[in-house]
Amino acid sequence: MPTTRAKFRCFQITDPEGGVRSIQLQAVSSESTHNAALFIGPPNAHINLVALNAAAAEQFAPGREFYVDFTPADAPAAG
Repeated sequence: MPTTRAKFRCFQITDPEGGVRSIQLQAVSSESTHNAALFIGPPNAHINLVALNAAAAEQFAPGREFYVDFTPADAPAAG
């Protein structure tokens, strides 16, 4: 089964007391041909990442965009 790719944009980062960081991403609603393979019409999807380690969290910034690949877990590994 093929991989489906979507494009998401980081729109919010919260770092409340206690150090549990939350990073929220939203599907890009325009200028993304990748999202046409996943959604009918404008995309409506959110990803919420919580409690990331500091090194992983540093790559996220509001406005930065990311590709997210959806590959079935039972698919053979690429490579």
